[in-house]
Amino acid sequence: RTSARPTMREAHDAALNGAHPAKRQRADDAPTVVPPPDFTHVLVYNCSLSDILVTTQQCCSRFRRGSTTGALMYPHDEKEKLVESVARPKSSATARVAEAIKASIDTGSGVSLWEETTHESQPCALDSLGLPLGFLFDYPASPGLPADEYTWHPYRSSTSRFAVPPSDTPPEFEEVMFPLLAVVIPKWIAGFVGTGAGFSPDAKIKRVLYLVSGYGAPVNATHAPEGNSTESVARVMMQFMNRAYPAIYVRLAHSGNGVFRYDANVAFVNEKLRPAIARDRNAVAETHGDTWFKRFKLTVCLSDGTPARLNALMNAFRDMKPYLAHAFQLKRFWQTGVLATSDVDIQRWARAESAPPTSVRDIPRVFSNSGAGASTSDVHTGLVNATVTADMVREMRKHRDAFRKVSDDAQSSNSHELLSFWLRKTRKPVLAVLCVVKPGSTHKSKSTLTPTDYEFHKGVNLEVSMPTGSLCSERNAIGNALASNPSLRRSDMFGIAVLSLRTKDIDGGGASGTTGMTGGASTSAAGMAGNSNPLPPQETPHLSSNGGVSRDVSFADLNGLCAPVGNGAVDSVTDTPSDDLAGLNPLKPCGACKEWLLKIAEVNPGFRVVMFTDVTCKEVFVKEVGQC
Repeated sequence: RTSARPTMREAHDAALNGAHPAKRQRADDAPTVVPPPDFTHVLVYNCSLSDILVTTQQCCSRFRRGSTTGALMYPHDEKEKLVESVARPKSSATARVAEAIKASIDTGSGVSLWEETTHESQPCALDSLGLPLGFLFDYPASPGLPADEYTWHPYRSSTSRFAVPPSDTPPEFEEVMFPLLAVVIPKWIAGFVGTGAGFSPDAKIKRVLYLVSGYGAPVNATHAPEGNSTESVARVMMQFMNRAYPAIYVRLAHSGNGVFRYDANVAFVNEKLRPAIARDRNAVAETHGDTWFKRFKLTVCLSDGTPARLNALMNAFRDMKPYLAHAFQLKRFWQTGVLATSDVDIQRWARAESAPPTSVRDIPRVFSNSGAGASTSDVHTGLVNATVTADMVREMRKHRDAFRKVSDDAQSSNSHELLSFWLRKTRKPVLAVLCVVKPGSTHKSKSTLTPTDYEFHKGVNLEVSMPTGSLCSERNAIGNALASNPSLRRSDMFGIAVLSLRTKDIDGGGASGTTGMTGGASTSAAGMAGNSNPLPPQETPHLSSNGGVSRDVSFADLNGLCAPVGNGAVDSVTDTPSDDLAGLNPLKPCGACKEWLLKIAEVNPGFRVVMFTDVTCKEVFVKEVGQC
């Protein structure tokens, strides 16, 4: 079987069987020399009250695959048993239940990893996925709490033969499950295991999981604050990970009290958690030098937890640009008995921190929306703004094509000095298009302006002499606009578009340099509605080589990986990797340029900056200056 990506089973086996030598020999006194890893992947997972489920009866059985979704679910008879016996400890009982489970596991007898196995007569559907789910107990765990200290399944019947009367003998539990962790970990692993051209199957990947826990002051003053602590839950999850994924390093980070307070969470993350992750990053930099950012991948899981905790985790690592793993179906397994990795959505930071890029064909629809309560005048202004934004893209494509044409002409005449003089220090061309109100229209109010009232000024960066510094394309375009109209005001400026070209785009790159740079049809609001030459469909996201992740998307689409093994499916691979098309895009203004733009935004806060996902100019990011 040939596949461009690994199956979930292969990804799981890579983590299960590739245990780090130092981890396998922890009990040995003899020192072990371990070579540094090629890649280091770190996952921050916040442990919450939704992470742990228990059952009063063993419900372990073969999962079956849904006919339409491909997700894994309990058979009908086992699902009935699950509904009637599954429970979640209430917040005040979480710590005590987790401590009892940990005590049962620590005995070392009668405890086994719950990973679905092959049935004697029929191969298990999980064989192609391999999703460890929790622990099975031969001798039930006994927290000693009454049944009303637990939240039982909403569809549970009080007359069921599996039900436990609320005031009867405290229930004992035969299974413990971690359904959220069970779907997050395989997707995290599979997303960073790459194959294809340039990938080395012998690449050593060090995976580190941080389990973050804490507790907060309960609403009920009679409950002990430590009762809702997830520290013991994290310790049980750590034991689960050590058995299910022995190659993954698991570290615990407990914040103590204050999970509901933003200031306490910020202090914890910055004083305890971030320094630990920074050590992992610094170790990669020490080994691999200036390529560390390609070899260190941080992912923050947004599953469940207090808003203060999740916001502190996101904001503390902004500079590391982490991937964000969002588990958006927290109770799917609890309600339906379904285990689906498609419930985890993982995005790059650039896409997840704010609005995703917008296709140029969607500019009229997206940017003409004036919001709730808009007047007729506001609607008109929104339509004009959308049209002018589309015109900025059109002008940028013209600007890009002009530089490309010079490069093509120079292959025969050697007539330009773009790289030999004007850009000789960095050889990285950056183009800018500034949109301003025409001099004859500045007397109009913004609500009466039309697209014909705007004009465009172009700029390019100049890198002639390092002692004198560089002149960025944004400031060059602003200077050109002022030279053309000395009466130009900051309030007359609409926005600026910035595009980074690759060196080969102006260096006679030929066919390789023009890949994906066609399709420059009109992008105005009027022209795009009836575009006879529509833009080609978006490229299929894919993993880059050597275990890295493409700039276009952070993870492979795992829906196809849930198909049964042996279906012969092969992932498509684009001719030009998205990393190659992206170059330095999306390129935000540098420090000096942002100072200029901030001065413009003082009187013109709606001034917009248009950036592109790659040199094709098919997708744009539109932000205000403060968002850059």
